[in-house]
Order: sequence, then structure tokens, then C-alpha cells
Amino acid sequence: MNSKSLAKKECANYWNNRCLSITITPDLQQYIDDELPQDKCTVDKESCKYFEDIIIRQIRGSRNSSKQAEEAIVKYEEQLRVSTKLRKCRECHKGFPSSFHNEKYCSDCKKKRKLKSNREYKKRARSRKST
Repeated sequence: MNSKSLAKKECANYWNNRCLSITITPDLQQYIDDELPQDKCTVDKESCKYFEDIIIRQIRGSRNSSKQAEEAIVKYEEQLRVSTKLRKCRECHKGFPSSFHNEKYCSDCKKKRKLKSNREYKKRARSRKST
């Protein structure tokens, strides 16, 4: 079994070789996640946040998970190690896949930092206008 067949069997987002891109938040709200691919399922080629957060946790937390499913997860993780380098985010200290040698922050922290920077810039610009 490979990661694609595991996704086909276990993933709620997998439908007709497509990813529905639906994510469930901790407070059980559903939304369409822009970070997930919205056309073809790419779990056999690249990292998938939903697959890692939901499917892998579910299988590893289960007492009666199959040997084939465990092997598929190991293959998926090995494939990710080969294709992308996992880096540690300087802000939240979580691991994230990186293709570039100079990436320091995960996508979530990158967005937060950008918003903070824009707020500070606008605040400085407003204070210059008032003087």
C-alpha cells in the first residue's frame, strides 16, 4: 500500500482522485483550506497538511491499525524527507517543509509577521503625517 491508496481508503477529502480541501478546526468548524490542493490529490508527490494532521494521527492512535497502513505512512514520511527538507520555525518551533535554504518561518508565522509588519509601517506613517 502506498500513500495514495491510503488516502483513497481513509481520507474524507479524497473523492474521485480529487482533494475537496475541507478542513475542520478544533472547535469543529469546517472551511475550505487554501493551502490544500483544490484539484488533484497530491499526497503521493508532496506534503499534505490534512493527511498529516488527521489521517496519520488517526492511524497511529488506533489500536487496530493495519500493518499496510503503517508501512504506507513510513513510505510517505521517507518520500517527504527526500523531496523536501524539514526546517524548524523560529517563532513556533514546529517543523515545516522547505525547498529554500533561507526560509526561517512556517507559512502561518510568515503571515502573522507580515501582518504585524504592515501594521507597524502604517502606524509609523500615520505618526509622521501628524507631526
